[in-house]
Amino acid sequence: MIKKLFKIYEGLEKEIYVLAIAKLVNALGYFVFPFLSLYLTGNLNISVAIVGIILAVINTISIPMTLLGGLLCKKCNNKAVAILPQLCSAICFFIVVFVNNVAAKIFFSGLGFSVSCVSQPAIDACLGNKCNSDKKTNAFSLVYFAQNVGFGMGSVVAGTIFKINPNIIFIVDAITTIISCIILYLFLANDYIYSDGKTNNDEGVKKNKLFVDYNKKEFFVLLILNAIAYGQIQFLLPLYLKEYLGSNSTVFYGFLVGLNSVLVIFLSPIVTQIFGQRKLSKTLFFGEFVFAVGYLTYGISLNKLSLLIAMFIFTLGEVLFSVCYMPYLVQDVNKNQVGMISSVANSFYKAGSILSPLVGGLIISFIGYRKSWMIVSGFLCIGCMIMRILIKENNE
Repeated sequence: MIKKLFKIYEGLEKEIYVLAIAKLVNALGYFVFPFLSLYLTGNLNISVAIVGIILAVINTISIPMTLLGGLLCKKCNNKAVAILPQLCSAICFFIVVFVNNVAAKIFFSGLGFSVSCVSQPAIDACLGNKCNSDKKTNAFSLVYFAQNVGFGMGSVVAGTIFKINPNIIFIVDAITTIISCIILYLFLANDYIYSDGKTNNDEGVKKNKLFVDYNKKEFFVLLILNAIAYGQIQFLLPLYLKEYLGSNSTVFYGFLVGLNSVLVIFLSPIVTQIFGQRKLSKTLFFGEFVFAVGYLTYGISLNKLSLLIAMFIFTLGEVLFSVCYMPYLVQDVNKNQVGMISSVANSFYKAGSILSPLVGGLIISFIGYRKSWMIVSGFLCIGCMIMRILIKENNE
């Protein structure tokens, strides 16, 4: 049964497996940013208000850094763009451990995270360029699956490591990043992108101005809406549970987040098997609808069982969207534009993530916790309408 389930990941190009392994290793040690707020408040004794500003600045800076990665993909070797920023990030994390100045620790922590964002468009470009069009969904799904396995395994020990010595999270993050870069350097083939828009694998690609003929620009609005909605799992959900469950809310929230991680791992190959060969646009429409239903279910949940059901529905929508949205965005673009499309998409999503707690806080203050889920579900209904417009415009 398990072998049959993972059969969808067979027959991909060697580089896809290399990227998946590298992502898994990197995710195993992805400790710094999830624990950065605790590190700044608990170990550097910075006030919560200042920490909030610091994290907002770091997230904001990551947007132009991501766009820079997309621009570099059009001019440079994708392999180099995927590796060098991550090595710089690892060096920054090592520096944090050995400097004593608080300002320096904050600076290099933020710089390490921001610089690492430069590499993501190159990784997406490698994924998009190194597999056949009919295998793109399977390729992105495999890397998504591997990354979540890494996150799941790493999170088991991350809290314990932080409790023993917070500096270790920087060291482990740096070491796993370096190992990931070594894997990419040794086993990932070069993929050159020249300024005339030609690659060494595709001499016939014509140079087009980015987005002049791109017919999916509306999708970037959908990405902002999805990011605002997704952020409520970290912002609105714990507050909502505290309001209705009281002192038991923290334990149950942790259980829900753990359930989400497990479901993502198990649902990724299943979703790819069922929906991998279907129209990506229609799968994304269905995913947005499931997303919306999941958030609506949170708002009408009356007990823990219904909250578990809501998390299952939400996670199904999350996997449907995550597995399909990047293959959908790059399926008809030239190879020299894949990295830039990825950087723009990631930038819009990051912008939505920055806005998410602000939007969540405003909604709660006006209409309360339960009705807030209806508004969030409404954002995703708008996403459904955007997908319907794209399907109609592109005759899909």
